[in-house]
Amino acid sequence: MDKLNAFNHFHDWYMDTLHVSTERETLTLSLYLQNRRASLSFVGMSRCIVENLGLQNIVYAIDMLEEGTERYEKAQRRLATAER
Repeated sequence: MDKLNAFNHFHDWYMDTLHVSTERETLTLSLYLQNRRASLSFVGMSRCIVENLGLQNIVYAIDMLEEGTERYEKAQRRLATAER
């Protein structure tokens, strides 16, 4: 996705807010890097796993996973264990 490429997949940005909408269908991440800020909303999501949060939540990468790839299948298996 071109927008992710434009921001280098948010590599080394900090996540300071994780918000779930009242309807529980949208997850929004708020990120910053020095004086730059961005919000990413994932609309229509039904499951999410958040692991290893710390005081400095540094993002390694935000990627779109392609259906049929090993990374996609691995994510599907992990999400299948998530509580709804």
